[in-house]
Amino acid sequence: MKYRRVLIASAEANVRRAVRRAVEESSHSILTDEIGEDIGAAVQSGSKRYDVIVLDLDGPGGLQQLKSIVSRNLETAVVVLASRPRLEDALQAVRLGVSDVLEKPATPLELTEAIDTALQRRRNPLRRILA
Repeated sequence: MKYRRVLIASAEANVRRAVRRAVEESSHSILTDEIGEDIGAAVQSGSKRYDVIVLDLDGPGGLQQLKSIVSRNLETAVVVLASRPRLEDALQAVRLGVSDVLEKPATPLELTEAIDTALQRRRNPLRRILA
């Protein structure tokens, strides 16, 4: 059984716990890591490869962190969470290549479906173009 690695990046511990719980309760073989504010260091270090990053845009420098992730790691899919995603932020996130933008609080079903879709698009680049 192949495990997928998901990084949950949020400055809010309650958001990290909720996402972790939703992901781990799904029927997937997923290993999760959590990080607070400095996602750049985790992604840049290269000590672990992540299949999907769930990024909370409400944290410090949310869009800047997203740009940093995209510039460093093109193979990692990104799902974005935001309290009230402003249209321009959501559009910019999509232009940067995120798989999905979810409004917080996202339900466990929304989270697992977004992660599933991100994993499928990551495995099949043509789907990324056609989606």
